[in-house]
Amino acid sequence: MRTREASPTVATSKKAPKLPRQPRLPTLKQVRFAEVLPTARTLTDAVLDAGYDTSRANAHVIANENLRKPAVQVLIAELQEKTTSALVMSLLRRKERLSELAKPDPEHPDPVKAIAELNRMERVYGPEQPTAPQPVITYVEVVLVSAPEAVAPTVIEARAVTPSRKGP
Repeated sequence: MRTREASPTVATSKKAPKLPRQPRLPTLKQVRFAEVLPTARTLTDAVLDAGYDTSRANAHVIANENLRKPAVQVLIAELQEKTTSALVMSLLRRKERLSELAKPDPEHPDPVKAIAELNRMERVYGPEQPTAPQPVITYVEVVLVSAPEAVAPTVIEARAVTPSRKGP
C-alpha cells in the first residue's frame, strides 16, 4: 500500500494573495471639475460648471465626494503644480513688480490700472455686487401764459425733461 505525500507545488491555502489596488482614473466630469475649481466662486459652481446634471442643492455633496477621491486629489495637485511653475510669478514677486510700477515713471503711465487688475484677479475686492438701477427722475416743464383778459393763466405747452446725470 502506497501512501500519498503532499506535493510541494500544491498550495495549501485556497485564497490568492491580494494585489495592491490600482487607483481608478478620474472621469471626464471629474477632470473638468478639477480644471474649473480654481476659477469657480464656490464648490457648487465648480460642480455645475463641470457639467454634472444635478440640482444646485445637491451639487455640494458631489463636490465633497470628488474632493475625497484619490484620483481627483492627485489631479488637483498636478494642476496646482503646473500653475506654480518657475515661469509663473509668485504672489510676492507680482507685488514687488507692481510696487516698482507704482512709482512715477514715464514708461508706465497708468500703474494703478495694473494694480487694480491684479487685485481683481486675486479677488481682493470680493465678489462684485450687482448695482441697483438708478431711479429715473422726470421733471415736467410747463409754460404758462397769462393774458390780461384771462382770470387764470393758461397752459400752452407741457413737456417732460430728463435731467442730466451731473445734477438736477
